[in-house]
Amino acid sequence: MRSKIYLLVMLAFLSGGCATQAELYGLKMNSVVGATDLTATRDAKGYVQWKTKYANSVDSTIEAWGDISSVSVRIRITNNSSNPIKTNYFLDNFSLSLKNGKNYILDKRNILNYPKNDYINPGETVEYNLGLPQVIWEIKKEQIDWITCNIGGSSTILLVPISSIKTKS
Repeated sequence: MRSKIYLLVMLAFLSGGCATQAELYGLKMNSVVGATDLTATRDAKGYVQWKTKYANSVDSTIEAWGDISSVSVRIRITNNSSNPIKTNYFLDNFSLSLKNGKNYILDKRNILNYPKNDYINPGETVEYNLGLPQVIWEIKKEQIDWITCNIGGSSTILLVPISSIKTKS
C-alpha cells in the first residue's frame, strides 16, 4: 500500500529580508529507502499527494523545509504529530550527500546559537542554522542528493531538493 501525504506547498519563507521559496523538502523517514522513491501529484486545490512504493516508510506528521546559501544551510522542522521530538546539540547530527557519492557533516556551530528547547513539541517549528564545510562552499544546488537530519538520536528526517522530486499531473 502506498503512503499518502497531503500537504499544501504554498509556503514562502523570509530570508535576508526578501521572500524566497524553500529549496529542500523533507519528511520523517521510518525507512530511509522510501525517500529515494518519492513522487508527487497535485490535485485541483493545489495540494500535493506524496507517494512511495514502500509501505509505512514515511511519517507525514513531521516535515522539514530547507534553504542553502553559499556557506550555510537553514532547516526548519515542524512537528505536526501528537508527540514531542527530542532534540539535543550533542545527539543531533546533520549530513549532506552529493550525487557523486561524497558525504559531508554539517557544522552545528556554537551551542549558544542552537535551539534552546530539548524538544520540538507538537505544533512547533524549530530552525537549525548549519554551516557547510569550506570544501563545498559555493556548491551548486544541482549536485545535492539529500540532507539527513538525525534528531535526538531517534528521528531521521530526509530532505531532498524540491526540483528533484518526480511530479505527475
